[in-house]
Amino acid sequence: MFGPRPRLPGTSRAPHRSLPARLWHQSVPRSARGVVARGTAKEDTPAPSKIVRDMFDRLETDRGGDPGQEASGAGAQTSYAAFKRLDAAWTDMKTRTIHGIPPRTVRTTEEQLPATPGMDVVVAGGTLGVFLAMALQKRGLRTALLERGKVAGRDQDWNISREELFKYVSAGVLSEEQASACVTIEFNPIRAGFAGFADIATNDVLNLGVSPRKLIASVLDNYRAAGGLVLETCELDNIWVHPNGVEVRFREVSSESSEQQGRKQMAIASKLFVDSMGNGSPIVRQIRHASKPDGVCMVVGSCCRGFEEDKNASGDIIRTIEPSDTAANLQLFWEAFPAGSGPQDRTTYMFSYMDAKQSRPSFDQLMAMYWEKMPGYQNVNLSDLSVQRILFGLFPTYADAPLPPKWDRIIQIGDASGLQSPLSFGGFTALARHIGRLAGAITDAVESDCLDRHKLKFVNPYSPSLSSAWMFQKAMSIDPSRRRVDPTFINRLLGSNFQIMSEDEMVLKPFLQDVIMARELTATLINVMKNDILFVPAIIATVGIPALIDWTGHYLMLNLYAGVTQLGKTYGMRQRVEGLGDGQARLRYVLRRALERWEYGAGLDYFGDDKDGHDT
Repeated sequence: MFGPRPRLPGTSRAPHRSLPARLWHQSVPRSARGVVARGTAKEDTPAPSKIVRDMFDRLETDRGGDPGQEASGAGAQTSYAAFKRLDAAWTDMKTRTIHGIPPRTVRTTEEQLPATPGMDVVVAGGTLGVFLAMALQKRGLRTALLERGKVAGRDQDWNISREELFKYVSAGVLSEEQASACVTIEFNPIRAGFAGFADIATNDVLNLGVSPRKLIASVLDNYRAAGGLVLETCELDNIWVHPNGVEVRFREVSSESSEQQGRKQMAIASKLFVDSMGNGSPIVRQIRHASKPDGVCMVVGSCCRGFEEDKNASGDIIRTIEPSDTAANLQLFWEAFPAGSGPQDRTTYMFSYMDAKQSRPSFDQLMAMYWEKMPGYQNVNLSDLSVQRILFGLFPTYADAPLPPKWDRIIQIGDASGLQSPLSFGGFTALARHIGRLAGAITDAVESDCLDRHKLKFVNPYSPSLSSAWMFQKAMSIDPSRRRVDPTFINRLLGSNFQIMSEDEMVLKPFLQDVIMARELTATLINVMKNDILFVPAIIATVGIPALIDWTGHYLMLNLYAGVTQLGKTYGMRQRVEGLGDGQARLRYVLRRALERWEYGAGLDYFGDDKDGHDT
């Protein structure tokens, strides 16, 4: 347990009692809760599905009465109680009409901190925050890591490619030996397939299973050895933003004192606060108060034992097995990977993209569909399988991502910022692409004192590569307000596009890794129109003219960013910027971020060397 600690320098303000909190979704720790008002709209709740309850019972039976280890982070909890909490939170998200006052996690004051902050950066949210905290500590910053629970990984594999995993090595987070030791399984090929179309295959995309438990333990050891301060079992209360720093207030969480009242408030001062608390961050909820997400991805799945070893050597990155369900307004997608826990273990996910309208299905309904359809998808009998884990998560996305800073000295990263593509589940793999850039940018910001919100917005700026993915998510979901829906439309759209992309590996693989680039996208669009011009009116009718106009703007910006990036390389802009003297640190910070903005915004970092956040 984390014992009582004295108040740290720069923390003289009296404690402020926090407002009541409520869980937003099952994967969010209490440190990521926000205020919820009374007056929630009610929805008729159907009786729980028998097959769902039975499979959770089987999970406990197959695991000897233990539903499995749970940790913080999306998809990390596996019990029936956690599943019901998620479903209740999803119902609340769909139906709530009265929101009350927003949380007041962040407050501002014109008073100066009485002393220079003892820390450069406090990172909140340890599951992914430990990676960034370690990268910043490696660069010489004084950092602290705040986490409500223990900084620990879950049992379930994270999937990533070897190239993406080693971006953490390049960022100084792990050694090569540590990264390799965390790999539990490696497999190829990876397939994509859509009903009515031939499968396509590629290699080295999400083809590693890594152990989050081993991975995070290794990073945490490195972090402590590098001098990082770990504040485990400490729940965030609030943050006061001062002109010369931030005062982060928190309380120790313990089984003896589970309620906030009666727990001693402590505080730490730093120059910058980094919010890595995920989609349910109380800071993000303060910013986005009463705003429904523009889209969500509902995910259910399991890891089961009992698959034939010779048929468990490859993965599916995306697959459909049937047309869209026009009655439920859903297109169901599947994903499956061999699991590192044993040669007969396999993880399968079923997911669907949609909005947060009240008519959308419950998690109980979606999980029931999963158990009914998964045996046909994997060609197995449920009775032959032993359930190791049951998985579920809700991933909201916003069209205005990444989220710009609202206050000085506070910035979001990872899922809290919406930095991931709306097509992905976010998290570990999405952060890998940006870890070197983020560490370099935040170090620059601290060292050059570019910590006001206007300069911090350069760290996670507008990205046309990210924003252009929105039309793809819209095309992969079904609007319940449409009167006529072609059940073959989504399969036809994806099947024809993937067939075209498969003709060039350097078009297909970046797309599968959530990187969209101008030249490759343009070539694919031209070929789609050449091969099936009569399908174009159906695409326009489904997506809608307003969305298409909006996407066209992002597409044009994607091309502009690509052109500016190429001009910068032609005229050696990187070398010119690095040649600026120490007296021009703030100008160098702004220009470095501009070069990164154009390169990453065009997706051209896919071909670059991101070892230190500055190299091309």
